[in-house]
Amino acid sequence: MLEPLLHVAIGLSPLLWLTSWLSYLNGFPLLTTEISGFTGRETRGQLNFSTLIGLKASPGILARGTLAMLKFDETNTLPQISVPTLVVVGKSDIATRPFANQRISQAVPQAELAVLSPGGHMGLMERNQQFAEIVRAFSAARLGLKT
Repeated sequence: MLEPLLHVAIGLSPLLWLTSWLSYLNGFPLLTTEISGFTGRETRGQLNFSTLIGLKASPGILARGTLAMLKFDETNTLPQISVPTLVVVGKSDIATRPFANQRISQAVPQAELAVLSPGGHMGLMERNQQFAEIVRAFSAARLGLKT
């Protein structure tokens, strides 16, 4: 059922774009961004920034991207990744399923899984200091630097 709706969204993209911008005025996109991407610890600026990124993208482009993701499968590529890889996920991410992050980190030979907690789908933004520390420690360990 999702695929036909995405095709309708492509066709109605200009109308959907207009209604999305109009709904921004009543705050609805801010609410949906908060629920789908954050854990309630984001700043107003982070929430607004994330919401505006979504509104600036054409609904038709977003629908095409979602259609592509439904068919995207690189599971055979993961074991061939030969560089140290850091997989970072927000503990409360409702957009990326936990099993997907675990599968990636287990399939990539030199992967490490790090969990931002608390953190949602926008954990990189919401927990930016924790994210930076995880990346710093991972990079230092791989480069043989003292932490």
